[in-house]
Amino acid sequence: MPVRALRAAWNAGLIGGSALLRDARVPPSLQTRAEGLGELGMGAAAAVGGSGAGPLLATGGFALLGLVAAAPCLLLVLALVGQARRAGTLR
Repeated sequence: MPVRALRAAWNAGLIGGSALLRDARVPPSLQTRAEGLGELGMGAAAAVGGSGAGPLLATGGFALLGLVAAAPCLLLVLALVGQARRAGTLR
């Protein structure tokens, strides 16, 4: 059951990202290229994450794997908060 939920969430994220790209301020001539770059980034992240997960899991277990996986998420949240503060949408 958890795998099905993960699969559904993954597909919803992909569809949502494509819909956001369609509505973004990207010229129609660049939308395909922008979506392709997004797919490339996702594939590269999957390759790095997949190849690094095994050694991390073997070395430190799920605790180390979770900490390493949380680091990029924390950086992204910090970047988004900083951008919102600069734009004046966050106090």
